[in-house]
Amino acid sequence: GWRTRFWPWLGLVLLCYELHVLADYLTWGRGVMLFWPFTPERFTPPVYLFYGLHWSDGLVSIRHLWTVLSELGFAALLLAVLELYSRRRERGVVSRSSSS
Repeated sequence: GWRTRFWPWLGLVLLCYELHVLADYLTWGRGVMLFWPFTPERFTPPVYLFYGLHWSDGLVSIRHLWTVLSELGFAALLLAVLELYSRRRERGVVSRSSSS
């Protein structure tokens, strides 16, 4: 029924929300209220991974190129790490099954 499908979807929605907050935290700017509504304090990371959009520059701006490049670079790095992990795991599975 719908109850068995509810929990995986809720988990996916919560994961997407948390990843969005994490991405905002790692983006250059004024910080993120990580513990709102308990405190209005904004937190910033020691190192920024993303440049972010500056809407005050308008819809089309050369500075938006840095946003696209930083996010594409991060996605490429993440995909490369996942690919390496996948290949190492495949080799590990093959070597274990052939040694039995």
